[in-house]
Amino acid sequence: MIPIRNARFNQFGGIDCEVYVSSEWLPFTASEDDSNAFGREVYAAAASNDQTIPARIVPTLTVTAFNIEDGDGTTRRPAIKIVAPADEAISSDLIKYEIRLAGDTVNIITSGTLGVPEGQTVTTDGLVSDTIYEVRAQYVTENPADWTAWIAVTTGDVRLTAQDIVDAYNFRVDQAFERHDQALETLTSGSVFQLLNDTQITDAILAAQNSTSDAQQVVAFEEVGDASAAIVTEQIARADGDTAVASTVTALTARVGDNEGSITTINATKVNAAGAVSAVETAISATYGSITALASATSFAEATVNGIEAGYVWELNGSNILEIVSVQDGVGSTPISTARISADYVQITGLTQIDQAVINTLAADTGFISNLEVDTLNIAGNAVTIPVTGTSSQLTGNGSLQAMVNVSFILPAVSNVLILWTIEQGYIGTTPTWGYQLRKSDGTFTYDERSAMTFGNDFPTGQLLLTNQPAGAFNVQLRWNGQNSNITGQGSMTVLAVMR
Repeated sequence: MIPIRNARFNQFGGIDCEVYVSSEWLPFTASEDDSNAFGREVYAAAASNDQTIPARIVPTLTVTAFNIEDGDGTTRRPAIKIVAPADEAISSDLIKYEIRLAGDTVNIITSGTLGVPEGQTVTTDGLVSDTIYEVRAQYVTENPADWTAWIAVTTGDVRLTAQDIVDAYNFRVDQAFERHDQALETLTSGSVFQLLNDTQITDAILAAQNSTSDAQQVVAFEEVGDASAAIVTEQIARADGDTAVASTVTALTARVGDNEGSITTINATKVNAAGAVSAVETAISATYGSITALASATSFAEATVNGIEAGYVWELNGSNILEIVSVQDGVGSTPISTARISADYVQITGLTQIDQAVINTLAADTGFISNLEVDTLNIAGNAVTIPVTGTSSQLTGNGSLQAMVNVSFILPAVSNVLILWTIEQGYIGTTPTWGYQLRKSDGTFTYDERSAMTFGNDFPTGQLLLTNQPAGAFNVQLRWNGQNSNITGQGSMTVLAVMR
């Protein structure tokens, strides 16, 4: 029997105790999976004394606001950074965290885990800017574990920008048109292509000259010297054990020498156990010597176990000019419709309403925008000026210059600056004098000043134009001097400058 005393479980699941060795009591920590047999024996002996394992708690939890930046260093998303030092836990530990709105005892905004070796994580899940949240953490372990106290943190004031909106719209558009293009593959290599290809009459004149099919009918055919013309139709209705097909084709061809015109219309449908597909195509062409003009319009509809696809495609001279597609992937999903116009120039002459738009390049003669947010602006000098205004509380004269109003802002480029100021003065039965001064707020330069101005001007005003002020921080201070306490003043100042 190993002499043991003062045994107690520690927060890591081991047992701290004292063992009697070589005539003295020595501190010892034992664990159930100790690599040393003596340690395992001490653990077994101590554990049999009905010790209670204390609940573990994350010793140090640090929670701070964090901002996610894009590749250009622009702040894009508010986040919270959660840190639990790795040296305070077992390397195999996992820590669970929860985040809630401050004071909300019912709802958890988000939760997650972090591994002790990493010791930290950053999350944006469910977070909005400039909001107070609370975070707590707990060890994930088979042994007892307590949550830390809730720790408050306020996310940064990071608002959605126009770029966020553009990115979101572009993602949705790209995703929709990826599916759009997949649907149109049926016209070039899929079931619609096969259906139309199987029922096509490419040359009515040749068909009329060589017609051997019972399904084909030569409606009209005429050939005189170098000129020939033909109208041929074909009608098919076929069904076997697992497939049914019905189609009609009408082909018109007229030719004189190397010049030729043709019109072909196909109506076809095919049904089998895998689904159904239908298509209508009208194609016209005109050839003069070595040049050919082509135009076609195709509509199609297909339904399979994977969903439905339908569309219209207008093709001119080998290029799709207008594509309209609707797809629905699977039962219960929402159909998505897309339209693509690929013309070199498009003109809309009537009134057009657009609910949402992402425009890469825009040129407009006249426009009205009720609410505009702009990331960058490049316009003619002095085309935009924005007033910056400051006001003061009432001051009482004391015989010296007192700071009345401060205005500061950033000049993005060399600019003229116009300063407008006014002072409302009051008097108490005497004739005190007054004065003013316009200077840089730090006092390093005086733009304008007057002193010992005579009594009687209740609303003195002034203006000052500063030319070619350098780009960068600009500040100006209006200072006022009332001779004594028999005069009061309250001022305001407006500064106009180019602001981009």
